[in-house]
Amino acid sequence: MPKLKDMRFKQSGFTIIELIVVIVIIGILVTLTMVTYGGVQARSRDTIVKNAAKQLATELLRYSSDTGNTPLQTGGGYNGTGIGWVSSLIVDPNYPVAIETVLTNGGYLPAGFTKGLPANIKYNNSSSSTLMLYGCGSKYVVYYSLEAPTPSDIADFNNNVIPACPDASTVQSSYNMQGGYIFN
Repeated sequence: MPKLKDMRFKQSGFTIIELIVVIVIIGILVTLTMVTYGGVQARSRDTIVKNAAKQLATELLRYSSDTGNTPLQTGGGYNGTGIGWVSSLIVDPNYPVAIETVLTNGGYLPAGFTKGLPANIKYNNSSSSTLMLYGCGSKYVVYYSLEAPTPSDIADFNNNVIPACPDASTVQSSYNMQGGYIFN
């Protein structure tokens, strides 16, 4: 019979060091995945906001064409050139409701159009503050808030919107608007 001290026990399994290394690697991979996923979600929400700005401009033009009226000439908003928040009350005797309500009641926008938009988290964390509408000479601008503006978004705003509308930089800094859709 072999002596007890000559008996060797065969170990199976992982050492503590190996387990710690595996846990650290998994933690790093999870962190990288979550950061990437968060960026993808932010870009997706920004795309929704950009599309909503274009849809709002399109429906305003369609409303104006169909009715011969425009709820844009309100005299409200910054320097009397627009309405400000799209979901805010218009101070105009012909349109004593929000621009969103006028377009929703006419069947141009779905109910709760701005409520379904991502929030302007850098301004007041409210979805109703994602879109703004202002006049710009003979044109109008639908300003929009972006969660994660790309260099292309910033360049477009700085190179196209600000030169066309001098008040754009004030709207940008005051209300966290990083994009604008200009239309006639």
